[in-house]
Amino acid sequence: MDNWDDKLRELGDALIDHPARTQLGAALGHLRKYLGARAAVAVQAGRVTAHDEQQQPHHRAISDGPAVLLVQLAAEKGVAVRVDDTRDGPFVSRHDSEQLFEIGYAGAIAVPLQHRGVDHGGIVLWFGEEFDGGADPTKIPANYILSAVRQLLTLAFERDNRSISPEGALTSLGEVNRLASLGLMLDSALFSLRGPSSSMLIQIDELRRLTAELQHLADPADHALGDVLGELGQTLDDITLAASLVRKELTNLSDLSPSEDKKERVQLSRLLHEAAVIARPELEHRGFTVQERVTQDGYVYGDRHELLHLALGLLFTFSRDEKLAARRPVIEIQLTCTDAHCVISVIARTPTANPAPTPPAACLRIAEAHGGQLTATPGVLEVSFPNLAPASKHPHTAAPPSRRILLVDDDPMFARALRRALSPHDVRVCGTAADAEIALMEAGDEPDLVICDLWLPGTNGRALHEKVRDRQPAVAARFVFVSGAPVSSKDAQYFADAGCPILAKPISVGDLLPILERNATQVSKPNATAD
Repeated sequence: MDNWDDKLRELGDALIDHPARTQLGAALGHLRKYLGARAAVAVQAGRVTAHDEQQQPHHRAISDGPAVLLVQLAAEKGVAVRVDDTRDGPFVSRHDSEQLFEIGYAGAIAVPLQHRGVDHGGIVLWFGEEFDGGADPTKIPANYILSAVRQLLTLAFERDNRSISPEGALTSLGEVNRLASLGLMLDSALFSLRGPSSSMLIQIDELRRLTAELQHLADPADHALGDVLGELGQTLDDITLAASLVRKELTNLSDLSPSEDKKERVQLSRLLHEAAVIARPELEHRGFTVQERVTQDGYVYGDRHELLHLALGLLFTFSRDEKLAARRPVIEIQLTCTDAHCVISVIARTPTANPAPTPPAACLRIAEAHGGQLTATPGVLEVSFPNLAPASKHPHTAAPPSRRILLVDDDPMFARALRRALSPHDVRVCGTAADAEIALMEAGDEPDLVICDLWLPGTNGRALHEKVRDRQPAVAARFVFVSGAPVSSKDAQYFADAGCPILAKPISVGDLLPILERNATQVSKPNATAD
């Protein structure tokens, strides 16, 4: 089972782009191989609709009827039905049971594909004389694989049964990605993965900053070093995309409902790279070649998911033109930024002129919502946004003052990564609530921001906040809580009443900096008035 997670991701990606019924064979093949089954079949509407390719025809004639019966039983109970010995199974006749045993189908498990009361059929796995250790479908990780495939197929069938209008196709793209990813993580794994994934994103940002400094210091004549730094930058882009996808899956599994207002500082080069990676397989399948070019990076403040939909919509606009696809054009997505504006361009490069494309209405809406302007000219789609450039890009801008930050977290890897990412600010780390309480009592060392893990050894972050609130209410107002586990409604109400934000791990440094500057500004106001 070394690469079962890769196979699940491949199946999820395939279900995003193709109807569920076309992927049943592949899903059955994965289950048969990784669960040690003799055969696997899919049953829908009272008949077998797909077989594992390894199943012999004369075995199908014997097992199809019992498979339909097992799926019907599983659908009635709403849970998986397991048969340890087919000779004692719930089949129509003793003859059926004996025939199944004779061809090597000594055990079986039937899993229903149901969602919100809608029946989409089921899957039946036929096993040998006994379950093989880790391939026992009642034990981890085998039952996780079976559950993940079941959820992927069920939600994909649910999606296929919905009627999606062309106007809503772009909006549904994010929903399809989210639905196809369900079931790929266990709740028990979420807690342990949030901290490392957050550290990974922070460390990637730090590596990117160091790479930028090396590029600035490098001799332009040293082409070998320039090539190495260029490859390093591309590798960081790929790692960033992978880390972002991991973070996205963790977030989706934690809270499947979309946020009403989830705006952040979005780096456009990363966004466009992710859009190109998502769109490239389908566009190449239609005859297009996708290229990327970034001349100057930039930032936009807004909803990252909507901006990603915008980039995908621009890329797929040209794919609707069959005459254009016949010429096998190159679709290039470009990013060019000045101090004032960032321009995203999607260009269809062909030997002959191309008419002006018509962008989807959803793209126009997203561009306008983010203060942008979308224009279409022959062979080109362009959208221009105000550039929310980072301060480091402007040498004439004074460096922000150093702030005092107290980080209370018992995860040393997360603490080290966040401490580096928050440089040059003065970050003090405490691993327990008791250590933090002592640090906060030291005279003349009040922090501008307290980043506190909700779950700490000995006590929790809320208990620490309650103690600080009684003694130092001004400091208590500067708390930001982070958590790798779901927050209870009672805790959430307490923090809302206290005015303390709660960030789910993995966190972004970009979420912390505005809070830090706001807190520091509020601290400095009394002094300014006194002057």
